[in-house]
Amino acid sequence: MDLTGRPDSARLAIAAALAGLAWGYLRHRRHSRRSLLAFVQAAQWFVAMGGAAALLAALRDDLEGSDEITERVMHTTQTIHERPQ
Repeated sequence: MDLTGRPDSARLAIAAALAGLAWGYLRHRRHSRRSLLAFVQAAQWFVAMGGAAALLAALRDDLEGSDEITERVMHTTQTIHERPQ
């Protein structure tokens, strides 16, 4: 499953969701709504690992329907070093 052009990021987000699901079941095993709470935990971990952004990017690309490759910059960093002369 390649959502962002980088299969590793999609796999990582899916793995995080599965781990969150397992953790949610373990954490809330005695609660009456353990399935719902486990699903919420899985969704939180999926979003935290960039899964939501990957799904939205894939959906946007499908809706736009273009064959062009566009790069969206979501974060920039600039470092300036000054040296006395």
